Amino acid sequence: ALLAVRKHCGQIMPSPVQAALTQVLSERSHVKEQLERYGRRRKMLAAALEQAGLKVAEECEAGLYLWVFDPADKADVTGALRAPGSGADWRLLDRMAHLGLIVAPESFYNARPGSHVRMALCVSDNEIQETAKRLVKFA
Repeated sequence: ALLAVRKHCGQIMPSPVQAALTQVLSERSHVKEQLERYGRRRKMLAAALEQAGLKVAEECEAGLYLWVFDPADKADVTGALRAPGSGADWRLLDRMAHLGLIVAPESFYNARPGSHVRMALCVSDNEIQETAKRLVKFA
């Protein structure tokens, strides 16, 4: 009975979908296009962040996000106890929120105090350009 129910619960991919997916995955030109797209976005946003006095973590060379920090904020990130939401990552988040930018604090992703915020590159090129314009007001 479980086998009969499982077949109809959406866990089996229909043949036309399998065939389409096989075709899509055999064509690789989109990979280069996507790498170039994210490279352009990364370059544009990193330049705007730098101009705003912020830094992108050096290990942030690929992927869908930039890890950004404010080198002027010399907050203690050694693991000292402090109130949640009071770290350098939250201060930077607050400053960016005033520009209408949504970022995620580093402390969302680990248990230690953070100094970075995570900025997504997986938005449209127009949104990256708009973000770059808003960052001019940051400094």
